[in-house]
Amino acid sequence: MPTASFNGYYVQASYILTGQSRNFKPKIGEFHYLKDIGPGGAWEVALRYDRLNMNDAKAGIYGGRGSNITAGINWYANEHVRLMLDYSHAHLGDIPTSAPAGASYVNSPLYNTDLNILQFRGQFLF
Repeated sequence: MPTASFNGYYVQASYILTGQSRNFKPKIGEFHYLKDIGPGGAWEVALRYDRLNMNDAKAGIYGGRGSNITAGINWYANEHVRLMLDYSHAHLGDIPTSAPAGASYVNSPLYNTDLNILQFRGQFLF
């Protein structure tokens, strides 16, 4: 059986409206937390796009494709507390709905859908 190969990527950008900055640690691939947060907290806007392809015809795997765009706003109450509000629009597609026994997924009807997601999260750093 051949080895399956999938691919995906994302692009993300954010901007801190209240002027703070965040350092990036390339050796561990991590952003450092915000410092110098004033009494009103810090505000950040963010945008992210990602895409994933889980189809590999050579390996006979048809897991579908997906893409997602997310816009969010983050409020840092202090160095340890962050509240996040995100809106995402996702598209899932090319997912086989069924295939008769012994038949190829290639000729199966495909499932496609769009999702809209509103998400609120809280984070505590200790």
